[in-house]
Amino acid sequence: MNAEFITGRNRSLRDTDDALNEIKDNAIMLSIAGKYLCKSPFLKKAGFNIAQNVAVLENHIEDLKKQFVGKPDEETRLKDHLEGIADISDLLKKADNGIKRKCIEGALGRDLSEKVISLANATNALREKIQGRSVSYTWIDSLLRIASRLKFIMRAIAALYKFCLKILGLFIIICLMAFSYLFFTMEKEKDVLTKIAASKAHIRSSQDLSLRISEDLTKIRKRIDLFRGKDLTRRDQMELVYLNLKAYNLVEDQEKKEAAINIQEEILGENEKKLEEMRQKSFLEKLLRR
Repeated sequence: MNAEFITGRNRSLRDTDDALNEIKDNAIMLSIAGKYLCKSPFLKKAGFNIAQNVAVLENHIEDLKKQFVGKPDEETRLKDHLEGIADISDLLKKADNGIKRKCIEGALGRDLSEKVISLANATNALREKIQGRSVSYTWIDSLLRIASRLKFIMRAIAALYKFCLKILGLFIIICLMAFSYLFFTMEKEKDVLTKIAASKAHIRSSQDLSLRISEDLTKIRKRIDLFRGKDLTRRDQMELVYLNLKAYNLVEDQEKKEAAINIQEEILGENEKKLEEMRQKSFLEKLLRR
């Protein structure tokens, strides 16, 4: 039976310490939250979390009072501290503009931190009374209070360090994503060389076709010249019409090929100029499209 009582008491102390630590963590986060975290979802979540932990602390304090003969002097102070923390919890759950402003300024976190430290000290004092210890403050008590405050500061630094690490990690991920996008969309020398090779191949092909058209046109014109000064039969007239029509079509095709060659030569010149400029730029300039 005694073993069960001791085990239950130790569990209660652990739950109480956990509740105090969670409220301290919320106080730390509210102190360093800034405008990016002082939004309604974050504030409401913190408010409900604090309310749950206040309920745990209220139950623990009630258990402590039952173990004390008479009415302890600390009862009023404990109630005031708990009510102060509960009030902050209620304000957080409302998350109005005034609370958001106090959160951004860090005042909300500082106020909550002071109340939590005061509550922890008053709770410890009541525990010591129940255990038959002197509640007069000796130099050892002063050192313990200083150590408690230092512990709170170290927890704040640790929380800030973790918060900064998360922000840094997020910043690195965003930078990597931006770099990957810029790198994979960056025009490379290989791409420009491929365009230059394609333009040259197109020009050569168009020039070969234009040359063949010129040869065919020359043959047709020689054939047409044979009909000059000659009495034309009906068949000769039909052939002459056919040859003139074919010559007209070939001239038209040749003009199109020459226009295509001119366009490809302009594209080729632009890409060769771009390649030269790219070779004079650093990798960073290429990446940033400068």
